[in-house]
Amino acid sequence: FTITSILEKMSHQDKDYRYMAASDLVQELRKDTFKIDADTERRLCAIVLRLLEDVSGDIQGLAVKCLSLMVKKVHDVQIEDMVGKLCAHILEGKEELRGISTIGMKTVIAEIPSTSVGALVMKHLTPRLLGGIQAPLSDSGKGNEEGAKGVASEAKVACLDLLNDLLRRFGSLIIHDHENIMKALLPQLNSPKAILRKRSTTCLGSLAVVVADRFFVLLLDHILTRIRHSKDADSIRTHVSLLGAISRAVGFRVGKHMERVMPMLIGCCDDTSFSEDDEMMGTCLQAFESLIIPNPDEIVPYLPKLVNLCLLFIKHDPNYASEGEDEEDSMETEDEEDESDAGDYSDDDDVSWKVRRAASKCLTAIIQSQPRLLSDIYVEAVPMLVHRLKEREETVKSDIFATFVALLRQTQLVAKRRELASTSFMKIEDETANPLELLRTEVPQIIKAINRQLKEKSLKTRYGAFSLLKELVDVLPGCLSEHVKELVTSTEKTVMDKSANSNLRIEALTFLRVFMATHPPNVFHPHMNTIATPVFVAVKDRYYKIAAEALRLCGEIVKIIRPTSMDQDPFDYRPFIAPLYESTLSRLSAQDQDQEVKECAITTLGLLVSALGDELRTELNTCLPMLLQRLKNEITCLTTVKALAVIAHSPLAIDLSFILGPSLTELSAFLRKSNRPLKQASLNALRALVCGYGAGIDDDLYTTILAEVAALVSDADLHLCHMALSLCTTIARMHAPAAIKVWEIIVPKTLELVRSSLLQGLALQSLLELYAHLIDIGPSELGFNKLLADLLAHKSADLPKQAYHTIAQCVAMLCLHATPSQRDETVTKFIQMLGSPVNQIVALFCLGEIGSRNDLSGHQQLHGAVMAAFQSTSEETKSAASFALGNISVGNMQFYLPLVLSQINTQYNLQYLLLHSLKEIISRLSASAEQ
Repeated sequence: FTITSILEKMSHQDKDYRYMAASDLVQELRKDTFKIDADTERRLCAIVLRLLEDVSGDIQGLAVKCLSLMVKKVHDVQIEDMVGKLCAHILEGKEELRGISTIGMKTVIAEIPSTSVGALVMKHLTPRLLGGIQAPLSDSGKGNEEGAKGVASEAKVACLDLLNDLLRRFGSLIIHDHENIMKALLPQLNSPKAILRKRSTTCLGSLAVVVADRFFVLLLDHILTRIRHSKDADSIRTHVSLLGAISRAVGFRVGKHMERVMPMLIGCCDDTSFSEDDEMMGTCLQAFESLIIPNPDEIVPYLPKLVNLCLLFIKHDPNYASEGEDEEDSMETEDEEDESDAGDYSDDDDVSWKVRRAASKCLTAIIQSQPRLLSDIYVEAVPMLVHRLKEREETVKSDIFATFVALLRQTQLVAKRRELASTSFMKIEDETANPLELLRTEVPQIIKAINRQLKEKSLKTRYGAFSLLKELVDVLPGCLSEHVKELVTSTEKTVMDKSANSNLRIEALTFLRVFMATHPPNVFHPHMNTIATPVFVAVKDRYYKIAAEALRLCGEIVKIIRPTSMDQDPFDYRPFIAPLYESTLSRLSAQDQDQEVKECAITTLGLLVSALGDELRTELNTCLPMLLQRLKNEITCLTTVKALAVIAHSPLAIDLSFILGPSLTELSAFLRKSNRPLKQASLNALRALVCGYGAGIDDDLYTTILAEVAALVSDADLHLCHMALSLCTTIARMHAPAAIKVWEIIVPKTLELVRSSLLQGLALQSLLELYAHLIDIGPSELGFNKLLADLLAHKSADLPKQAYHTIAQCVAMLCLHATPSQRDETVTKFIQMLGSPVNQIVALFCLGEIGSRNDLSGHQQLHGAVMAAFQSTSEETKSAASFALGNISVGNMQFYLPLVLSQINTQYNLQYLLLHSLKEIISRLSASAEQ
């Protein structure tokens, strides 16, 4: 079909034809190859705009989609025409077209492709929108189509919405109109219609982002003047709300005028005439919240007052009986009062919850932005937060939980900073000011309050309670040891509660898992039956997320019933072995399982076999082959590799003989994969298996492993290289015959690696350890002399500078593990090499590295030979000589340091190089002291 046929069908009388044509047009407009001539463009735009008037809502929706795509395809003239017609529909058209036209205009503004087109649209659209905003409201509310004077309020709202969208996208393009926009919007703040006031506030907030400083100051002056002098509460509330909107958009700009803004807002809160105006108090608190985060320094002088206001208003509940009233008296008169007061008051009229919620959010902002106040918060605010957990409004209670969580997270951050620094940035001198200790003192009261919340029927409340408990044990591990019984009981009831939704049950299981992971195992032993029963039920749950979390919890149960540390109280874990095994295996063996459940079952089985394998000897014949199957599955192989590593590390020496060979073959093959996490996990697992079961691995398997590992011995990925070299060292140590294969397969790769300019860190350290171990165990024909010759076989001219250091460190490690005679012969050889320009630089670096590890003062010619290199015409040689002298001195400070210091004072022409030698001495000694 063609665009022409689509346009014809879009004008068809049958709405089904129009719908299909509009749908086809959407598909055509999405093509990158879409292109039409100017005349067709005009027809297309006119027909799409006409479809906005269609009686079918579905067709109108497709027309809006077409508009969003067309603005990227048609010329600027057509965009301008579309914008003009849409604006006419909004301001002067029929009421039923206003809504869809507004949506269409919003879509066009959002999809305009470039700033040049945006500037064109702004130029023509802004005056018309301002005209609609400034026009008086019509009496009939239906606009101009029925002869009414002015504009309908709905049209004004649409104009304000569109102006806000324009300011957000292209506000910086119409700087010359900012003053006119501000003049048009400010009068709307006094409109009798709340929706117009609210939309104007939003627009002014967007304008504040791009307006020039002088207009921003004028805007702020206007707001503060109206707040100060207005007698109308609605007007004051509107302008305070506007101040909050501006602060949320550009709080840092308001921060420059904090000394004017804050006293005014605080004055509103203290004004007794507003004491019963909950809307006013809530608006002021929201404004405070918006000012606190972007201005952490400027807000400091007002923080004590703000904290007091938050604590005052967080308990503001004038329609709720105070605690001091006698509950028994109220119970006696309850029935009588119900009838008499039934018509006087309804909770629907109570908006005090907005004040309490705003106070809670404001306090959260203070906690997040002012870590220096944390100690004061614990003293002043925590008791009130604990008390307010009895809040009757569920929404407010959720915010109080959120405030508590923010406090705990900030406490954790401050505690970590205290660990990293000898003195805190808060300069706390008294240890009692440590926020962790302050939190510890509040734990009993917090738990007492939370236990009440866990008995509530509200699912949202219980969810918040478990979230808070989870944060608490994460921040302060071990703090709930004395409260295990009640918390475990509450968790068990929640997990078994059929009325609880899945999110609540998952949160309860997650808390229990973190709880068990952060507390000593023995505190849970008396309650294991209570813990295990709901967990085993949850493992069978149909919802995969609950089953997965329950399986993770099974893994924690394994660690609890048989901890690795031997100082734990003896506990009879045998009754739990069979249920744990059966629950895990049932999920692992099922075919139609979610990926997350499969992975959790594999991980749990790994922990189970690792900790209780000696009690599962007969079951191993079933579960280990199953793990091998999962290892061969591409989807579950990574998790299984990690599980095998856990089993291999087990102190129980689990019998893996019947899956060891196939497992090693699979793990070796994984090293060829492109999946980096799989490679890392496979190297870890291979090393663990070689350490634990090296004697049971035959030579052919070792050859296979080393052949695959060799590909990773390169500078392409230094971390994998480090892990590969560590595995090779482990193989050589655990199985002496395999050391020959390491020499044959791996050493040639390492000789290529030492030439790299990237080799450093853990990879270099692992290489040095491998060489050291090979020299210790290597046969004479493949030992020290051959490896030394291979390392020095490279031509110096072909080596990057970093390779000198690498080769020198390798040579020094060989000498450190060689016999004294071999070491002395090597040093003598390097001294002789200093007389020749060939390999002179490598010889100097090698002497320096050897000297830093050994005392070379017995070589009388050494000092003179190195000093002679200081006279070389090559700057690289002189730098290498400086390095060598400094590091040789480290080997015998009493002998060499006085020589270096004496030469610094006498050899003025060599002073720079000698100072570098002294710097090498200091650096090397500092590094040794840190190690």
